[in-house]
Amino acid sequence: KALKQAVGKDLEQRAQASQHQALEAQVLQKLLEQWKFEVPPTLVASQARRNLKERAVELLQQGIPLPKVQEQAQTLTDQAKQDALGQVKLFFILRRIAAEEKLVASPGEIESRLETLAARLRTTVEEVRKDLEARDLLEEIAWGIVRTKVLELILKEAKVEES
Repeated sequence: KALKQAVGKDLEQRAQASQHQALEAQVLQKLLEQWKFEVPPTLVASQARRNLKERAVELLQQGIPLPKVQEQAQTLTDQAKQDALGQVKLFFILRRIAAEEKLVASPGEIESRLETLAARLRTTVEEVRKDLEARDLLEEIAWGIVRTKVLELILKEAKVEES
């Protein structure tokens, strides 16, 4: 009976997460449609290269042979470019909303995120911090927290409009 309850709870949590992701995707798409502006092509190209590498690694990790991945290079490149444009625009949109709403990551929130990472990696917070600083990624942790706050704010507003 306990197993059945655990499975049921897990399925319910997955359904809620999926529903949340779908709503988030809709809201982000609306933002992209409503905000029209040009973004620096160099940023889009850089993001496209990053997307292409990530997608190629994903395919290789799924067991797809390298020659097969290379055959799909043009399709993957085109998709990476298309995704990059939206990602860069969303970055600027979400940053602007964060600034207007004065949303920031507090030192306590950053510390909590580092603690979570340290626990997951089975290391110390100091080691995680040192590694992130060495790779110049500590700001990414803060941005992840702020981005979550912006999305929560937007989703809250979107839900209010629906009812």
